[in-house]
Formats: sequence, C-alpha cells, structure tokens
Amino acid sequence: MLINGHQMEKRDLKQKRLFQQKPAVQKPVPKPSVPAQQNSPKPSFLELKDKIISYIRVSGPVIPIQISKAFGGDTMFAGAVLSELISNRVLKITSAKIGGSPVYYMPGQEEKLEILRQHLGQKPKQAYDLLKEKQLVRDSECEPWQRVALRELKDFAFPIPVRLDDGSEEVFWRWHLLYEDEAKQRITAIASGVPVKLEPAAPKAEPIKPELIEPEPEPIAPKKPDIEDPRKTHDETQEEDQKILQPAEEKPKARLSEPCEGKLRTPVSKKPKKEKVDAYKNELLSFLQQKGLEVMEEIEMKKNEYGFVVRVESNVGKLSYMAIAKKKKKLSDDDITVAYSVGVQHKLPVILVGKELSAKAEKLLSAGMKGVAFIKL
Repeated sequence: MLINGHQMEKRDLKQKRLFQQKPAVQKPVPKPSVPAQQNSPKPSFLELKDKIISYIRVSGPVIPIQISKAFGGDTMFAGAVLSELISNRVLKITSAKIGGSPVYYMPGQEEKLEILRQHLGQKPKQAYDLLKEKQLVRDSECEPWQRVALRELKDFAFPIPVRLDDGSEEVFWRWHLLYEDEAKQRITAIASGVPVKLEPAAPKAEPIKPELIEPEPEPIAPKKPDIEDPRKTHDETQEEDQKILQPAEEKPKARLSEPCEGKLRTPVSKKPKKEKVDAYKNELLSFLQQKGLEVMEEIEMKKNEYGFVVRVESNVGKLSYMAIAKKKKKLSDDDITVAYSVGVQHKLPVILVGKELSAKAEKLLSAGMKGVAFIKL
C-alpha cells in the first residue's frame, strides 16, 4: 500500500508529540506517621549504682562489659561506676583477668570465683587444684614451679609467714576459703610453730598490775587519831605521814625498778649488737643510694633484717619498691619466700639485697618467680 507525503507528515508529527510529552512524575507515597517514641529518662548515678549492686548480688561476679550490656552505656562508664564501688568497699576486684578485664564481686561471693580457673595458665591451674585439695600447703615442701605458681594465685593463695621454735622462718599457703584461725591451728599442729607473738607480751603486763595496786595501803592514814593530844597528833601525824609516804614511794620505785632493770639489762647487752647492726644498716643505705634508690620509709623488721620503701626513676616516672636485706652470708629460698610475703602485705614488688644466694634460692628465682629481684651487695 502506497503512503502519500501528506500521511507521512501526520505520522511524523504524532511521533514528535509522543517524544515531547514528559513522563508522569510519580508522587511519593506519604509514609504513615509513626508516633514519636518518648525516651525514658536515664537513671541517676546513685540509682545506677544501686541497680549494679543488686545485679551483682543476684548474678555473681561480673566484668564491665556485662554491666554495659545490662544497663547500656560504654564499658568506660561501667568501669567508672565499678571503681567507685570498690573505693567504697562495696565490691572487690580480682587480680586474675578474663579477656584482659578483672572480675568484680561482692564480699561473700568468693566461692563463685572458680570461674577464673579456666582462664589460668597451665602451671597456675595445677597449683590451684593442689591448694584446693589440701587447703594448706607448706612452701618448703613444694617444687620450684609450684612456688612460683602459688605466688601468681593472688586471689586464691594467701601466704602466712611463721617463725618456728628453732628460730627459722617458713611460709604456708592458705586456700582463700579456709579461715585464717583454722589455718593457724593446722600450722601449729604441723610445724609446732608459734605464729602469734602477742602471748609473751601478756605476762610482762601482769607484774605491773600488783605494783600499781600495792600503793593502796596508804589509807593507813586514818590511824592518826589514835595518838593522845590533838596538837601533838597534828605534828606527829605530819611527821608520820612523811615517814609513811617516803617508804611508800620508795617501795614502788624499788619494785618498779627491779623489773625495769631486768628489761633494761637485756637491751644493754644488745647495745653493742645494735651498733654492729647500725654499721651494716649504714652500709646498706649507702649501697641503695649508689644504685639510685631513694629511701622513703623504713619498715620495722625482725632482728638482723631491714626493710625500706624506696623509689627509683624510670621512663614512666618514679616507681616504688620494697627493699629487704638480711644480715647473713647466704640467702636461702625461705628468705625469698618470706621477703615475697612482706612485699605482698605492702603491695609492692621486692628488691632483695644480699651477699650471696644459696643453690635453692637461685633455682627458685631462675624458675621465673615474679615480684622479687635480687641485687648483690
């Protein structure tokens, strides 16, 4: 079929109009209006502390991430709340960690700290099982690796230093759930030691009591009116009072001087020893100064033992240590364990100063014992 020119022009015009028409713009469908959610007010700091306390009381030991998940917020904020509860002694914190974070728990929840066992190393885990089974372990009967491992179990193993009857010193390790009084009773049964030193102090106070009571006979003064004339009685009674008072004063002085002399005689014999101790102490202090250790405080120690809180400069700043020395030729492994226990009590690492170490002591330090360093004098 033939199409003339007029028809072709009409067809072209229709196509042009179709192309020129703009596509229909689709209007956005309005979304259904959702009522704005009202944010619940955040609890105050005090309310949050109460909630955390009740949460730990029910669930047991926790780490900061558990608190942040339970109550919202970040772990830093949860850690700040937990640290304040620790400073107020509401919570306790462990030395062992889970994923780099310590565990927080309430007093009385020590039995639930067994969750930390699976996060211990191989050797500390074996020492944990040993101490849990025996409840009380004698340090001298342990192998070197066991001694090192027990010192790492700060949450479960507590040292009890004991001086035996022969004057030697030992350390026993107590399971954290074993009461200290019961542990001391077991130690006396095992080693026949006397860990409590307050017993000799009691008899010293006993002779003082009767001496203070004896001056009470002074009420003899009422016998004064037994004399004849009142004028003479006043003069005579005054003289008698002086006579009575003089021996009354002399008696307690004499009696008090006797025990005092006995007490003073022992230090008098010890004075030359103290001079020797002072000489060693001066040598020790000069040695610490040569090593760049600044002595901050002196700690009371036993005879022929010296303890100082010292500071040393480092890249981080001043660090505190416990410097301990013992006046003897060779330091034994027991000396190291005792020094370690003193450092644990003061919460400071120990610098042990001495002239020489015994073979067992060197073996103990070489086994990787943490918290104790030896410096040769």
